[in-house]
Amino acid sequence: MTDPAGVRPTLVTYLAMLVLVLVPLALVLQPFAVSVATGAILAVLCYPLYGRLRLRFKPWISALSLTLGVVVLILTPVSLLMVGAFRQASSALGQVAAEGTPSLAELVQKLRGWAPAIDVLGSPSELHEMLADALSSVSSSASGWLLHQAQSIPQTILQLVIVVLSTYFLLIDGRRLINWIAEKLPLSRHIRQQLIASFRSATSAVVLASMAASSAQALLILVGFWLVGVPAAVLAAGATFVLAWVPPFGTLPVWGGAAIYLVSQGSPGRAVIVVILGLVVGIVDNVVRPLVLRGREAMHPMVSLLAILGGLGCLGVPGAFMGPLLASIAIAMLEIWPAVAAHCGIAVSGAGETVPEVDLDPSATAQTLIDDPPAAVPPRRQG
Repeated sequence: MTDPAGVRPTLVTYLAMLVLVLVPLALVLQPFAVSVATGAILAVLCYPLYGRLRLRFKPWISALSLTLGVVVLILTPVSLLMVGAFRQASSALGQVAAEGTPSLAELVQKLRGWAPAIDVLGSPSELHEMLADALSSVSSSASGWLLHQAQSIPQTILQLVIVVLSTYFLLIDGRRLINWIAEKLPLSRHIRQQLIASFRSATSAVVLASMAASSAQALLILVGFWLVGVPAAVLAAGATFVLAWVPPFGTLPVWGGAAIYLVSQGSPGRAVIVVILGLVVGIVDNVVRPLVLRGREAMHPMVSLLAILGGLGCLGVPGAFMGPLLASIAIAMLEIWPAVAAHCGIAVSGAGETVPEVDLDPSATAQTLIDDPPAAVPPRRQG
């Protein structure tokens, strides 16, 4: 029988040692947390197909095939799109700096022609000075950001390698890892099942739906702008891929800005074509996203906007994807709170009534984030 007098010192010592080990480990792994999380998301999305491939091929062959597919179909196109966007952004900044003040004078005259009320802000010379200061500030900030991104190319390549390796190893050992972590959590199996199911649904709903919709819109903008002759089509496609994750505004700043630019250049016909393209892009978003969600409730646009902006501020470009995912997981945890309250005997109105039932058969195996692939059915013996 355990001596009660020795329980507390042992527990305190163990927890202190655990903190001394886990905190430094977290600091060491922190630079790669986003890359590992990205690999985990890709592994979760690819696992149903991995389960089918594993019925015919060895696990490492199935995982390697899917990982290569992720590299070819997802990581490579996105990387090339971002590189092209950076190059066109640098070129655009160089052109602005080279053209200088005459272009600003023309812009001031056009603004006064479009919106005469702008004169309340000051005389043409004052407007010219305001635009010059704003342009100089924006150009300086953008140039610094682009320079930082160029200097961090080796680190970016390393992060992509970590994403690929995480995807591969989590496809093979992800289920074992999830089970190992779940067994260490002081949660009932019922609550653990609902948490994991909510996480899986959130990952599919936010990442897969948004990725499919943003990719389709970026491709349409890229092809449409190239055919119409809008400059910096790759940059516009990159901006579309990011802005498509923001439901309230979406791609309006991209095609709206392109239409205004074409009108200012004396091409109203091409501007109308760009507006029609923008409307088609909006229709594609309204078709692709619900098709992927398939009955799941989409995140509220305001929550999505704040999650994206907060993610960009904390994590940079990857935050545009991680922010909504974290918000979706938080919402999923709040949605199953009634079940947790009912399990713990806490009086909550409607506790457990809105939470889907989960099989509580003790003989059932523990539900995991990544399900087992279906077992192959042995052929029936004839005669």
